[in-house]
Amino acid sequence: MLQYPLHSGVKNWVSDLNRLYRKTPALYELDFSGDGFQWIDANNGDMSVIVFLRKGRSGDIALVACNFTQVAAR
Repeated sequence: MLQYPLHSGVKNWVSDLNRLYRKTPALYELDFSGDGFQWIDANNGDMSVIVFLRKGRSGDIALVACNFTQVAAR
């Protein structure tokens, strides 16, 4: 299926996400501890957006902002 551009694009996107995940310990180090997560905005249903922090053992922080609208950003 990778001969089709859309399929190869998804493969590249997943590869990029996996690389980011492995290089960002805050995304996984404290998965099973409440200390590794903090909501910033969980109540923005009108805009279909959630924002939270992930925290690593050494104090590193990753800000995660998710836009779940069906409208592409320009």
